[in-house]
Amino acid sequence: MAAGVSDLFPWSEYRQPWARVEVHGLDPGQHRRVTITHAGRKLIGSIYLKGDETGPLTLRLQPYGTITGRIIDDNGQPSGGLRLFNTGGVWPPRSAEQGILPAGDNDGIHTGRDGRFRVEGLVPGLKYGGSAAEGRGEVFRDVTVASGEVKDLGDLKPILPKRDN
Repeated sequence: MAAGVSDLFPWSEYRQPWARVEVHGLDPGQHRRVTITHAGRKLIGSIYLKGDETGPLTLRLQPYGTITGRIIDDNGQPSGGLRLFNTGGVWPPRSAEQGILPAGDNDGIHTGRDGRFRVEGLVPGLKYGGSAAEGRGEVFRDVTVASGEVKDLGDLKPILPKRDN
């Protein structure tokens, strides 16, 4: 699967029939991340394009990272049935270091009844942030994983943004 191959919906993934992937609609004014995933082998590779690249580039796949955790309320009780989305919106990424949560652009990542979540398919070294839907607030920010790492974030309480009075 490849995301970022087109300037229209660059976060959407498209099945690739072979190892060579063509990227279309590059513009020097619009940076774009291209991410290649082989879900069956749990591999991922990513490159941040500035739009002025020419010729073929090589991307090496490596084991993807995973984060897990449990969302709880102020009383320490599980917050089940929530949806997690990318903090700060989906597109465009704020920087070359920012990753986009898989499935975070559509229906979100769902927590179980026990408030637990698991997010697989993260690019090692990129920073990820997640917020709970329905105005519950930010759950985690700037989380990174190493190649093949499963990182447990533990119990997390959503943090609502401070309002100016």
